[in-house]
Amino acid sequence: MIKFQITQRKRIDLAFNYLEDARSRALLDAIDGRARAIKLDTRQELKLDGTAKPLNLEQVQQALPANVVIIRYLVTADKLYAWIITKEKVDLVEQNIVEAELERQILRLRKTIIDHTSPLAAIQAAINPVYQAVFEKITPYLKPLNSNTNPTLIIIPDKALYAIPFAALQDPVAKRYLVEDYAIGISPSATVYLRCLERDRRIAKNMDETVLSVGNPTFMKKHFEGMNYLSGAEAEAEAISTIYPKSTLLLTENATKEAFLKEMTDHTVIHYAGHALIDPSSPLFSKLVMAAPENALESYDEALYAHEIYGYKFNKTKLVVLAACRTAGGLRTHGEGMISLARPFLARGVPAVIASLWDANDKASLDLFKVFHKKRVAGYNSLEALQLAQIELIKDESPLRNSPRMWSLFQVIGGVDLVKPKESK
Repeated sequence: MIKFQITQRKRIDLAFNYLEDARSRALLDAIDGRARAIKLDTRQELKLDGTAKPLNLEQVQQALPANVVIIRYLVTADKLYAWIITKEKVDLVEQNIVEAELERQILRLRKTIIDHTSPLAAIQAAINPVYQAVFEKITPYLKPLNSNTNPTLIIIPDKALYAIPFAALQDPVAKRYLVEDYAIGISPSATVYLRCLERDRRIAKNMDETVLSVGNPTFMKKHFEGMNYLSGAEAEAEAISTIYPKSTLLLTENATKEAFLKEMTDHTVIHYAGHALIDPSSPLFSKLVMAAPENALESYDEALYAHEIYGYKFNKTKLVVLAACRTAGGLRTHGEGMISLARPFLARGVPAVIASLWDANDKASLDLFKVFHKKRVAGYNSLEALQLAQIELIKDESPLRNSPRMWSLFQVIGGVDLVKPKESK
């Protein structure tokens, strides 16, 4: 029906409405308070009432901030479509590419960028065809909107595009990464983005910033064979706790599941630096690894599961940072998009989650997030703060910092209010 509206009726607005109506409905139900985790025998499932109503294109445009561009992708067997949506207009860009070839290019990029032996030239060579396939035709539509600054991009991926580090896409001629010109956010749908944006605005503007900083939980190694403790994550959590005017720090043996659950809904920011384990077949069993209490029995389960997060409501929290491995990954579904560890936090009221596409490097993560949180405290919104932190690493002379492998894995998922910074860029 979407292709029929595009090719036969030339109604890209109706095509968008069909697409929006078919995506992320379960998450939208959850954000609207119509979902809860229930146990069925040995399984965990979400109970939904299915009454959430997605926005149509006109409603999306009315609610869209003036300097934001939504890029909404659709992958079909032989084409890639991209709606470019601003408050004033809508354009549709088509790219002739076979889906299998697009997936091959993205897989090659992922393998190259994750491989620690890949030189920068090889990474850029793998980036080029992906940039040309998914972004090159879009760039003419991204002129500054209603200001002298480039627009903020909200990207809604489809299928294999969820695996792309959009910040690292690079024009092979200009040799500039996308993040050098644009603040970039990711969302499962336009309606979810706007719901998250509304939520961020509703959380009290004058609320003092407080951070719950968690680092290097000391889990029972018998439960997680082959996993090591992360001294770098401990240093990261300590550094972040000193940036905010008020903080609670949970390190090593104090970073228990019970302590985390007691504290997590009372802070505007949560930063978790530790291990995450993703269950791609049963996303509700993806987990954050916490510390085991002293003298805990061997049968004690110190993991915090995704389904448990659905039991809490985040009325104060504006941002959750999941500075662990592959927290933006999970089960990729056709209708719901990527079901990752970010999802339960979004569902229960957190407007924005920062998550990772592959394994994080402790040192680079520390460097990135120190800059990020300092920018947030200075007044930048989370999209701009991450952009500025990534640019700082790009400009560093060390390949241990400036490689896309080190900085482009983190992305903001959800929506944040585009507040003005207190300091000048």
